[in-house]
Amino acid sequence: MSQMCVGGVRLAAQTTSAAPSKPTPKLNKPVPPRDRKKEHPPKQQGDPRRPPPSSAAPKPAPRQVSFPAPLPPQPRVAIIGGGLSGLVCAQELANLGLRSCVFDTGEHGPGGRLATRSSADGSLRSPSLASHTDNPLIFDHAAQYFAAADPDFQRMVAQWEAAGAVMSWSGPVVGNLCKGQFTPLSEGEGGTGSERYVARGGMRALALHLAATAEGTGLVELRRPNWVNGAKAEAGGWRISAKGKGQGVFDAVVIAHNGKCANRLSAGMGVPAIHRQLRRLKLSANWVLMVAFEGRVPVPQGMQGAFVRDSEVLSWAGNNTAKLFGLGDAAGAQFSFECWTLISTQQFGKRHKVPQEAIPPDTAEEIADAMLGAFYDALGGQLGGVLPDVAYRHVQLWGAALPLNTPGVPCIWDAVGRVGVVGDWVNGGGSMQAAALSGQALARVIARQAAGVREEKGQSCGLHADFSILKDEEIGQFPAAGQLECCPR
Repeated sequence: MSQMCVGGVRLAAQTTSAAPSKPTPKLNKPVPPRDRKKEHPPKQQGDPRRPPPSSAAPKPAPRQVSFPAPLPPQPRVAIIGGGLSGLVCAQELANLGLRSCVFDTGEHGPGGRLATRSSADGSLRSPSLASHTDNPLIFDHAAQYFAAADPDFQRMVAQWEAAGAVMSWSGPVVGNLCKGQFTPLSEGEGGTGSERYVARGGMRALALHLAATAEGTGLVELRRPNWVNGAKAEAGGWRISAKGKGQGVFDAVVIAHNGKCANRLSAGMGVPAIHRQLRRLKLSANWVLMVAFEGRVPVPQGMQGAFVRDSEVLSWAGNNTAKLFGLGDAAGAQFSFECWTLISTQQFGKRHKVPQEAIPPDTAEEIADAMLGAFYDALGGQLGGVLPDVAYRHVQLWGAALPLNTPGVPCIWDAVGRVGVVGDWVNGGGSMQAAALSGQALARVIARQAAGVREEKGQSCGLHADFSILKDEEIGQFPAAGQLECCPR
C-alpha cells in the first residue's frame, strides 16, 4: 500500500506493561473519558527534534515564486521524505541521470510506513527484551503486505524479488475474521493472477534496500535523521534548512510527506497552489498494538493475517512471526513467541486520538486492553477462555495515517516554482503501489522539464485537481482486487 506523514513525520509511542492472559469484561468496554490535562502535556514532553513554534505574529503569505531561468538540464533535487514515494522518486531520477538528496527523519532507517520494529536492532526499547536475543521480537507496525496490479509497479516488484528484498506471502492464510469464523480470500478477492508480497526481514528492510540501491548509483544522497523545516527561494534555487542548519541549495523540491509538517513547510515557500492541495488532504488516525505472546495463538484454519469484521475496535490482526518466518511444525518449534500486529479502526482512532508525541501512560494501557479484548472477541472466545500470556506489548498512534480523500492524479508539480508533491494520497489512495507510481511519475515530469520538453497542457500538473472522498478504506487499498490492504501511516 501507500505510504503511508509519508516518511516525513516522526511518530512516537509508549510501551505498556504485560497484560494478564485472561481477558476481563473491562477489555470489551469503550475506553473511558480521559483527563484532558493529561492529553496536553507540558511543552518539554513534545518531540525534542521538532523545532519550537514561533511566538511571532504570523507573516503574510508570500507571493508565488517564479525563477527567471529555466530548470537546468542537470538539476539537483531535494526530496523531503524518505518513504516509498520519496525513495522511488530518487531512484527514477537516478535512472534518468539526475541527482537528488533525500532528507528523512527516521532514527532507525528510512521508509515512512515501511516500518518495522525489532528487538534485534534496538528499535524496540525495553530492558525486558534483553533476554530475548535468541528469539528476537519483530513487528511490521504499518504496511503489512502489498500487491501489484500496474505493469510499471510489477516491474519494480520483480526487481525487488530478484534482489531478495521481497517474497511472496502465499496460501489461504489471509482473509476475513468475524466472531471466530475465518474465511480465506478467494481467487477473485486475492487478485486475478496477482500475489501478496512482504519484505524479507520486515518492511523496513525493503526501504533499506531501496536506499542502498539508489545511493549505489552515485547520484543519490540520503541524509537522516534530518528534519527539514525551511525551504527558501533565492536566485540560485531553493535553500533548504533543517532545524536552522543549512543543507544546501537545490534546483527543485519534492515534498514526499504530508500532514501538519508538510503544511507548515509549504506555507511560507511561495507556492500557494501546492500549499492549498496539501491542506485539502484529510487523514485518519489509527492505533497500532504490537504484542508478543508466549506461545502460539490457536487461530482458525491456519490464519496468519485477517481483516477483522464487525468490530468497532479492530480492523486488522497479523501474525508477523508466521508471515516472515513461516510456522510449519519444524519452523514453529524454533520460536517461543508469536509477534502480532493489531490495527484499530479509523473510528476508534478518531475517538481516542491524543498527542502522538507524548501518549499518556494510562491512555496507552486503556488502548492496549481494549485492542486485546477486541482480538479475543474476534477469535470468538474459542481459545479455552484465555489468550497465551503476553511477553511484550507496545502501543503506537499513527496520527496522520491513511488518506480520506485524493485528487486522483499521478503527482503534483508547480513548474514555475519548481516544487512537487508525491504520495499514495496523491495517486488515488492508500497503497504501496500508488506511492511508488507517484514518485516515479514526478521524477519523469522533472526530467522532461529539465530536458526542455514542451507539454501540450503546460508543465504544471495536479495543482487544481479536485479531491474525491475515498470509500471503503478502513485500512487502505488492495489494488489488485479491490480488497482492503493494510497500510496505516
